[in-house]
Amino acid sequence: MDLIQKNLVELNDQIKKHHLDGEISYKSDHSNMIRAGRSQISLNVTETRELYSIELYKNKKMIMGSAINKNEAMTMIDDLSKKIDHMPEIPFLTPIKPLCGTNKKNDRFDPNLENIDSQIMVDIYKKADELFIKKDKLNHISGSFSSGSYSYGVINTKTNEPLYHKGSDFNGEIVVQINSHDKKEIQKLMVGETMNDLDLNLQELENLYEYTTTTPYKKLSEGKYDVIFTAEAMGELCAYFLWLSSGESKEYGQSYLNEQRKVGDQLFGKNFTIADAPSTHPLFRRPFGKNGFKHTDRHLLKNGVLLDLTYADKMTCDRFNKKMNSCCQDDYNLMVEGGTGPSDQSAMIKSCKTPTIFINFLHYLNFTNTTKAEITGTSRFGTFLIENGKVTHNLEKVRLLDNFFNLFSNIEWLSSKAVNISATSSYGFRSPYALNVPKFVKIKNVSLS
Repeated sequence: MDLIQKNLVELNDQIKKHHLDGEISYKSDHSNMIRAGRSQISLNVTETRELYSIELYKNKKMIMGSAINKNEAMTMIDDLSKKIDHMPEIPFLTPIKPLCGTNKKNDRFDPNLENIDSQIMVDIYKKADELFIKKDKLNHISGSFSSGSYSYGVINTKTNEPLYHKGSDFNGEIVVQINSHDKKEIQKLMVGETMNDLDLNLQELENLYEYTTTTPYKKLSEGKYDVIFTAEAMGELCAYFLWLSSGESKEYGQSYLNEQRKVGDQLFGKNFTIADAPSTHPLFRRPFGKNGFKHTDRHLLKNGVLLDLTYADKMTCDRFNKKMNSCCQDDYNLMVEGGTGPSDQSAMIKSCKTPTIFINFLHYLNFTNTTKAEITGTSRFGTFLIENGKVTHNLEKVRLLDNFFNLFSNIEWLSSKAVNISATSSYGFRSPYALNVPKFVKIKNVSLS
């Protein structure tokens, strides 16, 4: 048994000694990061952290605390056990249940990412700098690259054996600032689970550079447009959409679902399908969620039909009398089903016989009205007009202001090839989250300004 698993068992036994119910969750990470700015390395740092989170239950009362190591966690349990009687009752609180997740060895853990040679990270930006400085000495390279390991575990007093998972990951971006062309920026993202996943092919980034520097600028007028989103842009939309489609969002009045729009209705296009697929997803397959729930394959949306509401938070389930049926969304292995559309950048451009807007990334996404599934965001890192199979103009940032019903009911085609894109939060502990999304998705009649 791993040391962390032994620690969790001992902490669990300590709760039992106080004749209480409780749950202990654990998370840790080891991170190596460099940051580049203005073609110079500005930060090179390594950091290791861990955290034990403790929940104690007594009838209708609950108390929580956290500690940064096992010894402090032991002391915290003793301290919380003395205070729980003074906590107010929570009328809807229900007893904890045994964890239903299962342990499974992670065969894709890569120790080379946990203890990466920083020169490897530096060379990523050196290669990009050499390439784009040759094109224009005023170009600047920036970005950050982070690699390392993460782990999480959970046990409760209804479960004897802890659940524990350890993984490795990297994520990063290369940003080219084109100072001779109004400081426009283009970007390439990188995400993976092993060193073998690292793709340093910069050809598509070079193509974006050429489109930016060789085509005239044009201001886009407000209206409806056919739009091609990259996997990165489409993945962002899907992540926001699924949050809005969760059981928690519905119970708290933040969902588009109501008496007229229900689970099981045909709400979106028949060519739009999303699954949580831990058995087949290329990256970060987790056997259980951080809430201890078993992680299994399931369709969330199939042929435009939302199949079920997911509930992952115990307190929400208790409050609304729902049964937990899912791990947390940031544990998902999301895959958006592909189609028959082009997957090569050049072929994608040639396929556009009518005026089409190409959006490389979406930034500052937010909801304007959750009950109407309205969302807004701005394009970034390359926005172009394609006409008659050619990129004819580069555009300043455009604003998306539309709703998911229109967007996902007007998908013209999805690429046949899917790629992995990162939706990992840059805040808190390492918790890699990747979506597998068709490389390009063409959507008709999108509202832009």
